[in-house]
Amino acid sequence: MTASADRKLFSPVQIGAITLQHRVVMSPLTRSRSEQPGDVPGPLMLEYYSQRASEGGLIVTEATTIAIAGRGWYGAPGLYSDAQVAGWRKIVDAVHAKGGFLFSQLWHTGRSSHVDMRDGAQPAGPSVVPSYWLNAEPVISTPTGWKKPSPHRAIEIAEIPGIIEDYRKAAERAKAAGFDGVEVHSANGYLLDEFLQDGSNHRTDAYGGVIENRARLLLEVTEAVVSVWGGDRVGVRIGPGGTWNQMSDSSPDALFDYVAAQLNRFGLAYLHIVEPRVKGNVVIVEGQDPIATERLRKIFKGKIISAGGYEPDTAETAVEKGDADAVAFGRHFISNPDLPKRIKLGLPLSDYDRKTFYTFEARGYTDYPSYDRQSGAVLADPFCPQLHKPAFYLDCRPEADGGPSSASDVVRCAAKNKALVLEAFDTLFNKRDYAAAERFWSPHYIQHSAHIAPGRDGLFNLVKSAPPNLKYEPGAIVAENDFVMVHGRFSNNGRPVSWIAADILRIKDGVLVEHWDVLQDEATHESSKSGLPMFGETFVSAASA
Repeated sequence: MTASADRKLFSPVQIGAITLQHRVVMSPLTRSRSEQPGDVPGPLMLEYYSQRASEGGLIVTEATTIAIAGRGWYGAPGLYSDAQVAGWRKIVDAVHAKGGFLFSQLWHTGRSSHVDMRDGAQPAGPSVVPSYWLNAEPVISTPTGWKKPSPHRAIEIAEIPGIIEDYRKAAERAKAAGFDGVEVHSANGYLLDEFLQDGSNHRTDAYGGVIENRARLLLEVTEAVVSVWGGDRVGVRIGPGGTWNQMSDSSPDALFDYVAAQLNRFGLAYLHIVEPRVKGNVVIVEGQDPIATERLRKIFKGKIISAGGYEPDTAETAVEKGDADAVAFGRHFISNPDLPKRIKLGLPLSDYDRKTFYTFEARGYTDYPSYDRQSGAVLADPFCPQLHKPAFYLDCRPEADGGPSSASDVVRCAAKNKALVLEAFDTLFNKRDYAAAERFWSPHYIQHSAHIAPGRDGLFNLVKSAPPNLKYEPGAIVAENDFVMVHGRFSNNGRPVSWIAADILRIKDGVLVEHWDVLQDEATHESSKSGLPMFGETFVSAASA
């Protein structure tokens, strides 16, 4: 990952009534850590959100239940009691203390629930669709574990005004808690999304049938929430073409084109679009462009936040092209509490652990360190904290972390990493085969150097500018865990003397991800104060190491 401090992702943007200092938004992320009973945000959630707040940055909270009748996920927080409001107030104050902004995402789970989550009451959706509970995976988190959704009933038309009022009251409570705004959750197969899409909405009344009717509830809920906050402090999240929770529609383009066009009338802070390349929290179509965002950019007149499967470079592209005004990150924010800083400075990202996404403890929640606090050094150097062993090391970690399980495994891993570096250097520096060399260097490669521009492109461009007969000769090479250190010589470099290079490289997933280098003119026997050569003769060669 290259440093991107000067890119558009780190330029200010006006989102409704607030001005963001950067465009790296924290996506709403269900994490199941509220205090039970009562769905109350507690000290653990306070620490979690405070860790991820940044100066001028926007966080959208995890989906927050608007009423007991809308509960569907054990451990999810609510906004239907005074205790919940008080808990959220502490979190809002902590985010504000770090200069950040916080929007509350308002949520009704609809049919995606279980009787254990609703005091025995049957879940309800727009229509009865038996295949939903008959064919479902155990996707409902309950006090006694993961379960299939309970059979649901159809919501009576007389109940709808009460549901809208629940949204309005939750919006008021969010205001009382001090939030900067609210987001209406209308994606991922929950209530409002269920009404939108005809795979789940088979009604024949004013809330079913034609697109205009199926969009009615979302628009009425949005109107109610806007009546509390004003349009410039309200966002709406939609998931065009999303398939999570068995969602489908016979004409998704026409449906979401209409929804985006109708939402224009509210003067919203933003439209939050989840790309169909993700299903739940998993990317199912690798490499797909943000097709939903690109399409709706032509229709929606306000600001757009795009989400779903983004990496730092693709986020920059989406913002630079103008498809999105900001990009929401989910999984990367889980394991990188300082994500905006890491992206801005081109620092490596820590890996996340899916097994702890929906557990109920601090592990996998508040124990991911910021880059500055990563510890357990492998190559200790107080002037290079990057050398410390962070959670994202993979190839050669100790057994407890999932790496080599024996001394022989460690030796094989070290040999593999040394061979990788030698082949990579030969391919780039001697063969000058740039296409082949790309497979050795991560596209997010980080270069620590006084003479090489940042990133993989900076390194490759330097080599391209070198004389065609440049030659690299490796000398001593050693490896420990994920690091390889190689001492080599560059000759035929167009200078009177060769260069001696000492390179430290970090390897992850079989590619070079980070590189520290020191380069010095070679001294002869006569000019060397030590009287010893800088290369060869007394060094073990790479071939015999």
